[in-house]
Amino acid sequence: KGDPIVRLKNREHAARVELSRANLAAGEASRRQAELRTGQVRRSFDRTKNLFDQQVASQSSMEQASTEKEVGDEVMSAANANIQQLKAALERLGRSKGYSLVACSLTGANAFFVRDDLLGDKFSAPYTAEHHYEPTRLYLISYKGGFIRNPR
Repeated sequence: KGDPIVRLKNREHAARVELSRANLAAGEASRRQAELRTGQVRRSFDRTKNLFDQQVASQSSMEQASTEKEVGDEVMSAANANIQQLKAALERLGRSKGYSLVACSLTGANAFFVRDDLLGDKFSAPYTAEHHYEPTRLYLISYKGGFIRNPR
């Protein structure tokens, strides 16, 4: 009783973390697609509504635009819910090893965990994905920081 049933090797844990990160990146890409589609559908709805108000568009066109807008909103809600689940999975993965999420990089590419016994008051609580999450900003990853190499 109280004995571990299974111990994961660090390699297996690292693979799970990498899979969680990949899933999160895929979820963010899906959300971005949903944002673009929702914006397109809303613009189309606004155009159709204006034409309908001017009695140029038909009732069926207005109903179709309205339905597409509702579907777009639902797709966006589902994408946001998916992101929340993926962030929580990554956080739980760290907690399962006795670590708390203390920060994410500005690019969204890295999450930083600290062992629970070392937290103290050095980090911003709560130690949740909701609090520390940063969206993927791929345009920042291409930045080459650091020192200029000696030309010798």
